[in-house]
Amino acid sequence: MGWEEIGVALWAAWGAQGDYRRQRLPNGLTLSALALGLAMLPLTGRCLLGAPWSAALLGVAAAFLALLPAYVWRLVAAGDVKFFMAMGALGGVDVLFPIYLAAGVITLALVARDRLFTGRVQRQYPYGVGLGLGCALVVLSHWRLALHWPLS
Repeated sequence: MGWEEIGVALWAAWGAQGDYRRQRLPNGLTLSALALGLAMLPLTGRCLLGAPWSAALLGVAAAFLALLPAYVWRLVAAGDVKFFMAMGALGGVDVLFPIYLAAGVITLALVARDRLFTGRVQRQYPYGVGLGLGCALVVLSHWRLALHWPLS
């Protein structure tokens, strides 16, 4: 495991704890990571976690499209969308589906915890918590989709 994986996992965990405490993902956290991920592409031809440039660009687009309906229906905030897009830029499209699954499970666990212990459920949960913890889990465990990229 290299410094890249550890750095991305720490960044994602930092975003998760910030969203949990303040229910806000600042632009400095999300957009700077997105810019870093995109800046790596012309310099190295790969994203920070090693996926080819085509996977990183597809990751940004796929992350945007995956959360766009939830954003339109006000189920997630714009910070969540930018956070997920940054994950796509840093890790490529290969990490998005596992992160998305982990985020759903983590968010569902938060809802169940509140329902069991308080008897109430909030109207809206900070989805960045699930995304951040899911990203850290996926990156540190190397759980990715095995895709082949002809454009690399």
